[in-house]
Amino acid sequence: MVVTRLEAAPAYYRAEAYHQEYFPNSPGQGHCAAIVGPQVAKFRRTWSAFTR
Repeated sequence: MVVTRLEAAPAYYRAEAYHQEYFPNSPGQGHCAAIVGPQVAKFRRTWSAFTR
């Protein structure tokens, strides 16, 4: 038997302003260009037929 316990989440703190919308504002940065960009492009290719 597997039991999962649900507990209240800890306090949430919003990140600093310069972290908000980081990928759209910094697409050429290392991690964005090498990892996030290709994943976003694949997602858009795969799911574009389901958008408006």
